[in-house]
This record gives sequence, structure tokens and C-alpha cells, in this order.
Amino acid sequence: MQFNRFKEKELSEVLLLNQSGTWGDNGDENDYPILRSSNIQDGRLTLDDIAFRKISPKKVNEYTLDNGDILITKSSGSPQLIGKSCLFMNPNGKTFLFSNFTQRLRANKKIILPEILFYYLNSPRAKDFLQKISNTTSGLRNLNMRDFAKQPIPILPISEQQKIAFILEQTDSARQKRKLANQLTEQFLQSAFLEMFGDPVKNEKEWEVEEVGDISTKVSSGSTPLGGAAVYKDSGITFIRSQNVLMNRFDYSNVAFISDEIHSNMKRTWLKKEDVLLNITGASIGRVSFFEGIDDSANVNQHVCIIRVKKNKILPVFLSFQISIPTFQSSILSQNSGATRQAFTFEQIKSFKIILPPLTEQQKFATLVEQVEKLRTKQRESERELENLFGSLMQRYFG
Repeated sequence: MQFNRFKEKELSEVLLLNQSGTWGDNGDENDYPILRSSNIQDGRLTLDDIAFRKISPKKVNEYTLDNGDILITKSSGSPQLIGKSCLFMNPNGKTFLFSNFTQRLRANKKIILPEILFYYLNSPRAKDFLQKISNTTSGLRNLNMRDFAKQPIPILPISEQQKIAFILEQTDSARQKRKLANQLTEQFLQSAFLEMFGDPVKNEKEWEVEEVGDISTKVSSGSTPLGGAAVYKDSGITFIRSQNVLMNRFDYSNVAFISDEIHSNMKRTWLKKEDVLLNITGASIGRVSFFEGIDDSANVNQHVCIIRVKKNKILPVFLSFQISIPTFQSSILSQNSGATRQAFTFEQIKSFKIILPPLTEQQKFATLVEQVEKLRTKQRESERELENLFGSLMQRYFG
């Protein structure tokens, strides 16, 4: 059953409410929780970092969220966040209001189910519409709700909507559970590290400690080729940038490529298998992983530091996980607190203090990582399959 085979109505015609939120004066936990754009994550409501504001009783009645209300980010300093949404379902029975940077949509359930409207607004068709109207706003930072409300919404009989909503909810739930399972697997390795070696900053187990500069043969970053992004290729030599370095893993979905000629001119930063890569500038500063590719098959830009370790002292996987431990991250990031631009110098990196358990103990952890990584590979494949299934269903139903 496809929605695009049936009649359409403008969004404004299927809503009971289309309303901007409120703000109020600073409050505390005895006042009212206000949901903001930051509480909308990946289409879900998160109660992290709730704002509490003093709100008059009249406004409380006017701006209280009901189950089935859809929250949309309409103003943001980040253009890519404009239009992100979630379906509000009260998590604890408390009263929640919404901020003036968000918009509340309340569906007329006689015409369209809230779940169907939410999924439609996240469909490729609706996102294309959002992109078209956003191009007329100021740098994508404000959503013109008058134009937004003019978008066509396909309408099916309620009985058909119920069937589609059930299928989408089941598939969506499965993919969210898979994502959570993957996150828990990643957290398991950090917990295992702490169990085996303790907090590397406090060093309660009194392991030997040395600085990065003493356990490495190379601490250096790359550079951006002359011409910048204009010289990137569709294929060729992998060129790793900070967005590709996640915590103890890589994301190659948007990796850049450079020519053999450019790579040859950047021999100084040819990667070797098991080089540890650390992001040293910007919002992703501190993210770290270890390269598992073939020697000399990839390069890095100036925002990524190569740490090539002495393997008779420390294993690359052990160093990567040690740097990723939250207390270690806090310790090294505090070195730049108050700076106008966060960045690590090579001297700072060389001075990082690293615990050095015996190599036999490090190897036990490396073996555990290898075993868990096999499981994670299967989990990521399962996640991709569920994402593809959900995407194909959204395409099938909404066009």
C-alpha cells in the first residue's frame, strides 16, 4: 500500500495545533521541564540536559505536551538540525513543555495518525520538501513554518494507516534495539579495560608509567593537499580526516581519496598497519583509533595525529583504548580548557602519561578486543540490514 496513490492534503489541513513554544525565566528542578532541540536525538526523545524554567499557570496549560504531539526543531545555530523531529510519548507522567525554538504539531486523528505523520515527516519525500523551502531561509537556521505547513501530506483510510504504522513501528523498534546493543558492546570493552587495568589516570594498580614520546617512534600529523577538497577523487588512496576517526573505530562512509601522485608527495605521513590515530583539533578532538589497513595504503590530513608506537613496550590497541577511557579524555582535554580553539600540540601529546602493564597482560586485552570485534562486525551488518529494510519501507509507503 502506497500513500502516494491516494489523495493529499496540506499539512495545515491535518493539524489541530501548529504552535511555537515558550521559554520563561531561569528555574530549578522544582519548576517546569522544557524540551529543546537538544532533547531530540535520532528521532527519539532524550531527557538528558533538561532545562527548567519558571512558567505561569496559564502558559503551562497552553504549552503542555500530550502523547502523540510531534516536536520539530525550527531554529538552530546548526543548519543540519533544522527540521529534526520526534514523537512525544510521556516517559514518566510528569508535565513537559516545549521551547520557543521548537514547534508542536498535533495531528487530527480523524484524518491522520500521529505515528504516520511523524514517519512521513522523516521520509525522503518530506526531507526533499524541507530542503527546497529551507533554501529560502537564512543559512538554514530558521524554518519558515508557513511554507512548511503547505507541504502535501498523502492520506489513506485510518484502517490502512494503522497497518502501516504497526509495520514501521516494529521495524523502527528493531533497528533502535540493534543500535543500543552495538553501543553496549562498545561500552563493554571500556569496562573490561577498567576491570583489567584500573583507571589509567589514577593508576591504582601502580603500573609502570611512561610518556607517549618515550614509547613511540613517530608523533606527527599530515596536511591537506594543495587545492584542498577540489583534488579529492572518487577512488584512489584513502585519505583519512578527523570525521573518519571515531572512538576505537573508523567511519569510512564519507572518506576522501587522493591520487597516487599526491600520495607520493606526502610520504612523511604514509600510514603503517596499527598506527594509532588521534584527532587533535576541533569538536572531535580526542577521538582515537588504530589503523588496520595495509602499510603505506593511506594518508591523513593535518587534523589527525599519527602515533607510531614501540611494540616491544605497548600494543597499539591498548594505547587507543587507554586514551579513549573517559577519565583519560577528561585529563587531556582539560589541558586546553579556556582556549579559544581546542588543539593538541605534538609536545602535549608526547607528554601524555601512559600506564604500561606487561605485554602479556596487554595481549590478553587485545585478544578480547579481537573477539568482540568479530561480534561487532556481525552486529553492524545486522544494523545495516535493518536500516535498509526501514528505508525501503519508508520509500514504499511514502514514495
